[in-house]
Parts: sequence; C-alpha cells; structure tokens
Amino acid sequence: MLLDYVTGIAKSFINNKVNSTLGAKGIIKKVGYLCVITVSVLLDHLLNMDGAIRSLVLTIFIFNEILSILENSSEMGVKIPEIIYKSLEKLNNNQDSK
Repeated sequence: MLLDYVTGIAKSFINNKVNSTLGAKGIIKKVGYLCVITVSVLLDHLLNMDGAIRSLVLTIFIFNEILSILENSSEMGVKIPEIIYKSLEKLNNNQDSK
C-alpha cells in the first residue's frame, strides 16, 4: 500500500498534477482497505474458515495494489513489459470471480 501511494505521489509530481484532495482520497481508500481486511479476519475467526476469507481478500487487494503500482509507473514513463501487466490483470480477474 505504501509503495502504491508513493508511486502515485511521484506520478503526480512528474505529470505536474499534484492535488492534496486526490492524495487525501488515496489515504482514505487505503484506510478502507484496512477496514475490509480487518472485517475479513474477524469473519474468518467467527466462521472458523481457517484463513480462507482473509487469504482471498488479501490476495485480491495485493493484485490490485500491484496493478496500481504498474499503472503509476507506466504513467511516469517507466516501460512495463506488456506480459507482466496482462498476467497480473488475468490473475486479478480470476481472483475476482471466486
């Protein structure tokens, strides 16, 4: 999450689109992720799921964060091999459908 936020800030500086409102929205979104993760851990314990719910939620969020880091890097001018982006996107779509 931190790396995604840092690459987002770097992207804003490079593209001359620094905006404190967008930065605040990013932080609020990350706090929301942490709340969902917390709820998934609690549900996992309450339902005796042995980590299944938690693992699924974490995997989905991790793939989303990686995709966001790649998108931010690409918008900064970093060349990202297309195969990496497509592979991660495919994995993310597979996780979303579970």
